[in-house]
Amino acid sequence: MSVIVSKKNDLSNSSQSVLIKKYNLSERTYEIKNLKPKNLVVIYTKAIWLVLTKYPINYLKTFNFFKYKKTGLSGRLFYDLIALHPFIDADIFHIQFGVYAEPLVRLKKNGLIKGKLLVTFHGYDVHFIKETFHSRKTSYQDLFDFVSMFTANTKYLAGLLLHLGCSASRLEIVPMGVDINYFKTPDEKKTTGKTKLVSIGRLVKLKGHELGIKAVAELVRKGYQIHYEIIGDGEERKNLELLIKKLGLQKEIALNGIKDHEYIRSALQQADLYLMTSTYDESGRREAQGLVTVEAQACGLPVCAFNSGGVPYTMLDGETGFLSEENDYMDMAHNVEKLIKDIGLRKKMSARARKFVVENYSLELSSGKMNKLYKLLLSGS
Repeated sequence: MSVIVSKKNDLSNSSQSVLIKKYNLSERTYEIKNLKPKNLVVIYTKAIWLVLTKYPINYLKTFNFFKYKKTGLSGRLFYDLIALHPFIDADIFHIQFGVYAEPLVRLKKNGLIKGKLLVTFHGYDVHFIKETFHSRKTSYQDLFDFVSMFTANTKYLAGLLLHLGCSASRLEIVPMGVDINYFKTPDEKKTTGKTKLVSIGRLVKLKGHELGIKAVAELVRKGYQIHYEIIGDGEERKNLELLIKKLGLQKEIALNGIKDHEYIRSALQQADLYLMTSTYDESGRREAQGLVTVEAQACGLPVCAFNSGGVPYTMLDGETGFLSEENDYMDMAHNVEKLIKDIGLRKKMSARARKFVVENYSLELSSGKMNKLYKLLLSGS
């Protein structure tokens, strides 16, 4: 197995450093770049030099206009082959995010690779504003025609793919799983006398952090002792700081910036409840799954969330937490209040949350589903 990336970052920047080290993935990760020059003369000159010094001369056949039309003449196919040369005989190409599939789809369409293509969509790769929807749907047509299998993490995301033109017979739902041995309920929690709430995510409109802040303001107004930690950073930070100050919640709410996986696990394990505040942004984009909701439940946290996007598929309303209608922070505050007042219900939901994740969202389950797809593709079915 090889991992192909456009840029290989330092391991310290990864949220999955533990797994990368465990499976020696750094040694199997290869960085490839767009090698195609812009100038047509340079395209042909460089191509001739490359086949004379390093690559098979039969790669020049990709320039055949009569067979490959303008795509071949432009040198696009040639430089696709050069970039992927070390991996060209792979049996399966598993592509993360639909927007990155184009080079391999182009090669597959023109019969230049034999391996099967599997594309996993994650969310942003199917969300487009109304003005660009039809152009994206058109650009994805080759992808839907020449890829053997697609996966989506929830029924919500699967529905968006079907709307774009994906075939239902080649679409499977494979949730993003979590390491249930890493994210687990703590042996004990430190008590401070305050109810500890936590949210994790980039500080952008989609994540709806202002709604969590307003929900906390309502709880504080009713006299509850709250500590609310928001982990993440982004373009909305200044606006959120101003809102916190306006509501007089500087002592109750902490914007703690970007943190590593160890800190995040600790924050989840020491919290009492998780607030999943995501709704939608100005383009209408919503969470496709919301992995952190699963991580929180794996740590035994009941979740209060909005009924938005794929989030409802990651929890059991009334069993592992509560759902509120989109943007209804007053109802979210009411649900948090119920769990503050009823410790027995909170403990019951905590146990159910952990069980739900173990039974539905473990890495073992997700990996098993993906391995079945690999075997299905290799069998030619």
